[in-house]
Amino acid sequence: MKTKKKNRYTDLERLDILRDHFESGSSRIGTARKFKLGTPTLINSWIERFSFEELELSSDCKYSQDMKKKPQTSEAQELLEARVKELEKALAYSKLETLALNTLIDVAEEHEGIRIRKKSGAKQ
Repeated sequence: MKTKKKNRYTDLERLDILRDHFESGSSRIGTARKFKLGTPTLINSWIERFSFEELELSSDCKYSQDMKKKPQTSEAQELLEARVKELEKALAYSKLETLALNTLIDVAEEHEGIRIRKKSGAKQ
């Protein structure tokens, strides 16, 4: 039985492939075939992994202007900071709720002799 050899790419090779992909304007499938990648979805994961500043696209590339991060306005920044505070508060509340429920279970198991938690590795 033949096994397929997995290629490992360095970050520099990945960036070169992404740079070529954006500057040539070819499809992900075309780029995958050109560089003999196992699957075009590799390109998707690499795009998510690297910022476009790392790609250093040439100025004539149609993606170079569109993909660069736009600076946040102060209003948008304030909204984001307010959202972060709201989420931090919700997380703190959730942690307290989990602690309270675990304490309730501990007390019930200790005083009432009720087995609530499963043993790890128990048959199901």
